[in-house]
Amino acid sequence: MHYLNAPLLAKVKVGGWIAEAGPQVGYLVDVKDRDPTVDPRPANRPNRLNPYRRWELGYVAGIGYELANGLGIGLRYNGGFNRIVQEAVTVPLTRSHNSAFQFQLTYLVTRR
Repeated sequence: MHYLNAPLLAKVKVGGWIAEAGPQVGYLVDVKDRDPTVDPRPANRPNRLNPYRRWELGYVAGIGYELANGLGIGLRYNGGFNRIVQEAVTVPLTRSHNSAFQFQLTYLVTRR
């Protein structure tokens, strides 16, 4: 599942340590099927995004460390509040929620 996410994070920095958290909204852009018997061409799978919800509300929490020269490293956890499938659909994923860990390398660019 491929989402376009827009987080709104509060960031606290103490020394080089960083903590961040906040809500995020996501939009389901595409679903890739790993079943080799399914034809991957979109024209042959017009309803591939069904039964999934298109919009998702979630949260983000992370920690990291930033050096004085701007290099940084971090770890985030993203979780979803909504179930990933619509209520009317009865499939094994009915109670599933999205979640992911992200590892990041960063470089802070500032204008002085």
